[in-house]
Amino acid sequence: MSNGKTNGGFPKTGQGQLGATHSETATSLNSLALLYKAQGRSSEAEPLSQRAARIFHTSLGVEHPQTRQVMENYISLLADLRTNGDVQALLHLLAQHEQDGPQEEGSSS
Repeated sequence: MSNGKTNGGFPKTGQGQLGATHSETATSLNSLALLYKAQGRSSEAEPLSQRAARIFHTSLGVEHPQTRQVMENYISLLADLRTNGDVQALLHLLAQHEQDGPQEEGSSS
């Protein structure tokens, strides 16, 4: 019995036919993340949105309009999750995190 998920617990997004790093896969991930956010499932949307942003950044470059839109979606989602929708507070947190330097994955901030 299928639960609709593939490797890593991510929902099926067409990546089997197109590949995990194809821009259409990223579009599907971004759309699903937006749907989850609209349903109030922001914590489930975060890894999908992050993955979509990484794919677009790698495949299309940071200046591409689609990359910029997906990054805006991801920033908005992070703002909702971390600062109750306050983008300026999120930017302050990100700047502080950058000043503190990288931490090992899994450590708390």
